[in-house]
Amino acid sequence: MAKPGKIWRVVPARDELAARLARNLGVSPVVAQVLVNRGISDEAEARLFLRGGRETLPDPFLMLGMEAAVVRIRAAVDAGEKITVYGDYDVDGVTATALLYRVLTRLGGAVDYYIPERQNEGYGLNATALEMLYQSGTRLLVTVDCGISAAAEVAALAGRMDIIVTDHHQPPEVLPPALAVLNPKQRGCPYPEKNLAGVGVAFKLCQGLWRRYKDDEAGLDGYLDLVAVGTVADIVPLTGENRVLVKLGLSQLAVTANVGLRAIMSVAGLPADKMDTGRVGFGIAPRLNAAGRLGHAAAGVELLITDDSARAAELATELDAENSRRQAVEKELLAAAEGVLAGADPAAQKVLVLAGENWHSGVIGIVASRLVDRYYRPVVMISVRDGIGKGSCRSIPGFDIYRALEQCADLLVQFGGHQFAAGLTIEAANIDALRDRLSDIAAATLTAADYQPVLDIDACVALSEIDAAFLQQLAALAPHGTGNPSPVFVCEELAVTEVRPVGQEGRHLKLRVRRERVNGDVIGWDLGGLAARLDGDATIDLAFVPEFNEWRGQRTIQLKANDVRVRPTAPEQVRLIDARGEDKEAYLAKVLPDSLKTLVVVNDRREAVLLARRLSRLSAAVAGVGCWHPAMGAGREGRLRRRFAAGGLQVLVAAGDYGGEDDGIADIIFYKPPLTKAVLGAYCRLAAAQSGPVGLHFAYGAADRRDSGALVEELFPDRKQVGWVYLTLRETAGPDGRVSLPPRLLGRAVAARSGRVASPAGVEACVAVLAEIGLARYDGTNAGKIVMSPVPDRKLDLECSAAFRAGVAARREYAAFVARLLGSPLTELWKLATDGE
Repeated sequence: MAKPGKIWRVVPARDELAARLARNLGVSPVVAQVLVNRGISDEAEARLFLRGGRETLPDPFLMLGMEAAVVRIRAAVDAGEKITVYGDYDVDGVTATALLYRVLTRLGGAVDYYIPERQNEGYGLNATALEMLYQSGTRLLVTVDCGISAAAEVAALAGRMDIIVTDHHQPPEVLPPALAVLNPKQRGCPYPEKNLAGVGVAFKLCQGLWRRYKDDEAGLDGYLDLVAVGTVADIVPLTGENRVLVKLGLSQLAVTANVGLRAIMSVAGLPADKMDTGRVGFGIAPRLNAAGRLGHAAAGVELLITDDSARAAELATELDAENSRRQAVEKELLAAAEGVLAGADPAAQKVLVLAGENWHSGVIGIVASRLVDRYYRPVVMISVRDGIGKGSCRSIPGFDIYRALEQCADLLVQFGGHQFAAGLTIEAANIDALRDRLSDIAAATLTAADYQPVLDIDACVALSEIDAAFLQQLAALAPHGTGNPSPVFVCEELAVTEVRPVGQEGRHLKLRVRRERVNGDVIGWDLGGLAARLDGDATIDLAFVPEFNEWRGQRTIQLKANDVRVRPTAPEQVRLIDARGEDKEAYLAKVLPDSLKTLVVVNDRREAVLLARRLSRLSAAVAGVGCWHPAMGAGREGRLRRRFAAGGLQVLVAAGDYGGEDDGIADIIFYKPPLTKAVLGAYCRLAAAQSGPVGLHFAYGAADRRDSGALVEELFPDRKQVGWVYLTLRETAGPDGRVSLPPRLLGRAVAARSGRVASPAGVEACVAVLAEIGLARYDGTNAGKIVMSPVPDRKLDLECSAAFRAGVAARREYAAFVARLLGSPLTELWKLATDGE
């Protein structure tokens, strides 16, 4: 199963608002549009987003439990009590441990740290480790990035060791009975930023402590490099306070005094003065994570707290080698997982739950992420050892994996996490039941559309707009990550002038593109497979992020491709003919006599009948005119189609989607704009299905917009229309529930009641909705007769009707669709109609 193609969703432009912001902020209208797309429409808010710094950070004492935590820690520092920082083994936990260790040490505390070993101890607090720490003299333990689910473990130390929990994971119903719990997600916590990483919560604790010891809070800035690394690595939303912390932290990384961070950047070949979230996430984070995945994460903490440059270089080299080993293990496990999937159809599974004996628990989370990216389904990877499974879960938008696990709690030993990522422990005997339960939850939660990735696009731009000044303005929107992604733009109809696969086995793609004498360089990571579909004649639409590329001292602009769409061209035998805006009657009179066989497309059966009658008057020039609409009887329709196919009719006027095959059609004329993309696509396919040359004529005009819009409202009824029809049917129904009025008279009765036009087709559309929810039906012995169902004892929801939901979508989309029908190039309309086929 190949990963489904991305749906491109261009954010609707708000030109007036963007223009005002651009004017007041002195930025490009496109940059202003990106701000609007991020939900920033107020000028003051925009200035804060672009220029806000440390002064915008909320007061740490707004966090529930902060005062008690600071008082107890200060007492321990002043008394010389041993304090142990207990952290998690991922990058968030390692950086949080190093941060709190460094700050407490600087404030004079007697500090130690403890990181559990992933393979043997697992995630979070465990009783054996806590008892060992107590016996070694620890009297105050502060957790970072863990502990929120450890109620039993904390309770077991009551009266012997004080425990302060700092965490950011979703709190369970029962919190641990700790001296203080710091978690902005806990019930009753007024702290405004709910999405802090574990290192972010630890930093707020450091802020609170610093205020009790120091006058100048700026002294904490030297630790923001650690905060940035942990926050980026944990993939929390880079909005609000997180974005400010990372922004400040990246600046600190450029001048960091942390010898461990300098060493890890050196082995990774990362220039300190060019650090961004990408280099942190793909350069620093994997190496810090490697120790905790395959060995012990304490090496990562040691690297970040040492002041010995030689030791830091040694540790960084070890972590780099460990990262290479991790990549090899990951590759093996990914192949094993693919082997499991080879025996099943991934497309048929709502959630992929894979289990294997002794799979390395340190890399199952990474492999789960790889599988989500490949198959775009929620994934649970479980490593089974001695009858117990340890699992890592990764999800897609629309499926909250943590909430789903809550509904499976009876099958699990324990679990924790958040919307997109979670961990679990399960008895091996319950894995099949978990797979079935999660599948049922997904079936009730997700639709087919949820299983197709969406690429949000900020704006369409011209290639000529992308220059150095534009990129410099875009830089003010950084740092980027979840919640504040890099702006994605689209350039349309680019001519490909050069194609070159690059990298190992041609994995990546280099392109040279051109539009209106402007050239552009494109790099497409992992898009090398497209090279075979592109040649010197190809025309593409490109979704991309613009960036500076520095190579051998030269700085150029390149477009980093997110997705590439090769513009479909009409088959050779199909001619796209633009007659929009011409006199339609005169156009038909010109085309029809010379065409061997013509299909004239309208969108209303009343108009189909009337137009067919008018065209019949051209009988001297046209040999036979017929009329087709979807409401005609099957027998009559069959005779009509056979006659048209055999050449007995030269012209057929069709209302709606005619379907059809190769009937020797020479011309298809859109006399009225199609109401939906589906209808447009049907006639494009019909044109392509003809064995001989066929002209596809677009002969509607702007004057048709109003009539077509009214028809959309008729054929796709809203709640009020359905309600009026239902009341009218109920009033006119006899004792047996039968309605005697035909659709034409029903339409008049509805119009008299509601004051709104109600055509027979509109009434039928409403009846179709009522039939789907069980309020009415057509008599099986007489299809034209309506029979009302008894009045239900409860209110029925129109949303249960697929026809109603489809109508709501059609009404919503029509305005944008008709604008494209009227104004877009015909090649674009062909692409719109045939895209994805």
